[in-house]
Amino acid sequence: MKINEFTVFQSLEASGDTLRYGYRVDETLATVNTSSKGAIVAEICAPEFLGDLIARGGKVIETYRTMDGRIMAEFVITAMDCTT
Repeated sequence: MKINEFTVFQSLEASGDTLRYGYRVDETLATVNTSSKGAIVAEICAPEFLGDLIARGGKVIETYRTMDGRIMAEFVITAMDCTT
């Protein structure tokens, strides 16, 4: 599923208290790196999204890959991230 002009949602896996999201990013149009984490954390930690799940001990892992499969960035988001 295409999220925007450069990001494609690829996968979602659940295991125990962890949700793992996978995305593909067209690196010719955009990049995802450590400076992107703040915006990603704000979205994930919002109460209307996954904030309540994380507050109860859940964890979200978001992996961004290039179109050819190389990992561009990976973020592990926990309650500690949501409170800062």
